[in-house]
Amino acid sequence: MQEKRNNTPFSTQATILQQLGIKDSPGICSPLANLYASYKMGGTGRAFLDEGPLKTYECAKEMEEHQSMVAQKSSEKGGSSFGSLIGMHVAFFDNHKMFKGERASVDELSTTEGAKKVLKDSEHVLVNYPTSRTQANKISPYHQVYYGHTAGTNQCSYFNSNLPGGEREGNCDEILEVFVKDIQKSADHDGRNCVIGRSL
Repeated sequence: MQEKRNNTPFSTQATILQQLGIKDSPGICSPLANLYASYKMGGTGRAFLDEGPLKTYECAKEMEEHQSMVAQKSSEKGGSSFGSLIGMHVAFFDNHKMFKGERASVDELSTTEGAKKVLKDSEHVLVNYPTSRTQANKISPYHQVYYGHTAGTNQCSYFNSNLPGGEREGNCDEILEVFVKDIQKSADHDGRNCVIGRSL
């Protein structure tokens, strides 16, 4: 497995916000996960990862505004739940990728076998998992990550803005293990479901 830390200034979302003196932020995991998904889908470059904390934050805020606008417009057409799903997983919309919105329990994603069933070898997956309610006044009650599988290969990628360097790439078994361990360690097992958008 390759950690993409050596050649990139991306650290973690918390470090970036601290470096820029931004306090009381709910975090930027969702826009960063969507930027990474869009990059993997071929829609954007790596500037948000490679050009330092200020560029990362600026790209994240632009994506956050875009997510909000798309969610609002989609809500007007299809209702608030539809709009929220599209905004949360806007990378699929932006890159004209068909995707399915699903829910899965934290327990399902906390085992390798369960995660394989949920992810279903989808090429692109955005996962929102519940975080501790005791932290909810400081951060979002959900954290968003990206999991990808390069079609026809055993190569996968994972992006989590809370992991140093953010990005992991390697064989799918190793990357799936990183994903599962992250869910086990970081997700709140309080009965709330994970919200998943996966490519079809």
